[in-house]
Amino acid sequence: MTFIRWSWKVLTKGFWILGFVPQLLDYISTYVPTAYIPSSIRNLLEKGGNWQLTLVLVGIGLLVSAYLVHLETAQALKEQELRTCQLEDQQPYIVVGFQDTACHLVERLELQLNPLPPKPDFDALIADKRRQLLAKQRDHEFSGGLAAPITVLALSKPNPHYEEEFERYLVEYRDYLLRQYEHTMAADRTRSLVPIARNEGQHPANSVTIELVMPKVYREPMAHQYREPLLTKETVEKLGFTEEQVKQFEDQYACKPPPEPQMFISQLESPLSYALPRPHSLSQSPAPPQECEKRNTSGPIHEVRDGVCYIAYHIEQLVQHRPEDDFDPFFLWLGDVQHSTVWEIPVRITSADLRKPQEAHLILEIRIVEDTEAG
Repeated sequence: MTFIRWSWKVLTKGFWILGFVPQLLDYISTYVPTAYIPSSIRNLLEKGGNWQLTLVLVGIGLLVSAYLVHLETAQALKEQELRTCQLEDQQPYIVVGFQDTACHLVERLELQLNPLPPKPDFDALIADKRRQLLAKQRDHEFSGGLAAPITVLALSKPNPHYEEEFERYLVEYRDYLLRQYEHTMAADRTRSLVPIARNEGQHPANSVTIELVMPKVYREPMAHQYREPLLTKETVEKLGFTEEQVKQFEDQYACKPPPEPQMFISQLESPLSYALPRPHSLSQSPAPPQECEKRNTSGPIHEVRDGVCYIAYHIEQLVQHRPEDDFDPFFLWLGDVQHSTVWEIPVRITSADLRKPQEAHLILEIRIVEDTEAG
């Protein structure tokens, strides 16, 4: 209530009270015997009153009116709070957290990481690769081109862009070395988180959206930052692959080394490349979609707004006392974390049955093992 409105209500009641007081005094002077009226009041009545009595009566009237306005305001606030509580009781109350190892809902989750392995000397490795390529080039020039097979010389022509491809390859080779380094620590530095939601209200929640506001340091893993074995142990033993062969296969698939610059260009590659089928055309036609049971959840959906990543999940219906944990995980790349840190993740929850969005805060503690042991 504004001050102006409050003042108006007080004055309104004050006028009513001040109009009643003169009538009361007139009644006392007319109908009450003189013997029962105190002498001080009798004198005032006989003199017709004075300004002191008027001032006292006005003050008392304003105080009484202010007190009555206070009682009305308190009663109105109490009724409003009661209505709000009734509305709140008719709404769902949604709690969101992360799943721990026991699939329980926790609002504070800890991840333990190993210290980062030392980075290789990329400059030295690139210099060594440069020496290897230059040695191949010198061998070819020294032999007058005879170092290459006769069939290659007959069906190829010199590459006119070899020098610029040579320099571009070294730049791409540095990126490849970085991908190799990150791939070796992907098993420790790529983690997954699975949310869980629970309705603790008295009514079900329909069309629920859970939106996590990730810190600006959050990074979604790239392909080479996942460490999932491409070949099972049984397949490796059956095919007789060595550990080195498996490592090379995973490196080729995940890290994708750039192709080395070629001093010769095959003359057969260009015409035949149009005649031969492309790799994707060799694949069989996709199988017809199979009918599957509709899930109650969907997500994660990544969206970047103003440089901040938002991860959203959707729930069709969240009933009371039945936690929803059938979510697909979302992944985070922690390869840049060098020291223990804490991430605060605000959560915004909306539903068709909520009058306004609910908010929550989740805490992700990222601890380096050495720091944890030292503490």
